[in-house]
Amino acid sequence: MTTKLYIDPGHGGSDPGAVDNGLLEKDIVLDIGLILRDILETEYEDAEVRMSRTGDTFPSLSDRTNDANDWGADYFVSIHINAGGGDGYEDYIYSGLSNSSSTANYQEVAHPHLVGANDMYDRGQKTANFHVLREAHASALLTENGFIDNADNAEKMELASWREDVAYGHAEAIADIFNLSKTGKEVSNDKPSGGATGETYTVKSGDTLWGIAQDYNLTVDKLKELNDLSSNIIQTGQELAVSESSGVTWVGTDLKGKRVESIYQGSDGLNFYDSARWTNPVDTFGYGMGWIVDNKYYVSDEGGEGYQFRVQNSNGDLYFITANDSFVKVI
Repeated sequence: MTTKLYIDPGHGGSDPGAVDNGLLEKDIVLDIGLILRDILETEYEDAEVRMSRTGDTFPSLSDRTNDANDWGADYFVSIHINAGGGDGYEDYIYSGLSNSSSTANYQEVAHPHLVGANDMYDRGQKTANFHVLREAHASALLTENGFIDNADNAEKMELASWREDVAYGHAEAIADIFNLSKTGKEVSNDKPSGGATGETYTVKSGDTLWGIAQDYNLTVDKLKELNDLSSNIIQTGQELAVSESSGVTWVGTDLKGKRVESIYQGSDGLNFYDSARWTNPVDTFGYGMGWIVDNKYYVSDEGGEGYQFRVQNSNGDLYFITANDSFVKVI
């Protein structure tokens, strides 16, 4: 029996949602929602997904609930980012429901998955009279995935790996609620979903400027500058420049989330860099030291050429190191 899952990335279009630390809520939640859709459709049996938006548009609140109701959704999940000076993750169900309702039971199942995926302080399970919770005919959950105006939370939000973790947390929560079986297939979200040629990228339906920028180690502002864009709106089929030169090419990796460490025992250590290059290292790191793999690139410049891992330290800082297995190993 098919389970109909309605995914609602909040805000969009003229409504950016919460804004701070150079981030827009509407972009982050759309990325999470699109990844969640792909996970549910690929990795779980009998999951049918519909989204309130797949691009930078703004359906009204009534549009969202009417669409879900007309479709006959079994579950409604609205994805948001918080603001207001707080810290951590929380979720909401409609305040007019009893603690013994199916919706409350579903929240009880979902909450631990989502707190763990956010890797943030647990603000608890809450209730509210929000439109999407009240007007959805299906059981509905609204998730608030950290505070955009909290520097520590925002550092996580900047990372493609964190957004993927949060999407997987939502998927695992839904699968637990509805007892969905795995297909045995996996989604790979560390590579662009359209055609990449090294210097340009062809926009595919569902892409966001934020997601493309992350895949190519760019800020959204830099990607807009490279393409003379005045807004974050992009169109399917649009060709975007994704590098200033041909020296850096995204190649992707299935090692994302694994630890990579030095096996080089020389006293001089291995270089690491704050951008994809082979010149002017930030510093060196010694035998046994390492970070978490975030992505992989082929880098060619006056300092040399070869593969580099983009890596993340415990503070969420991103660096680049050699991916040559003569010098590093992934564990």
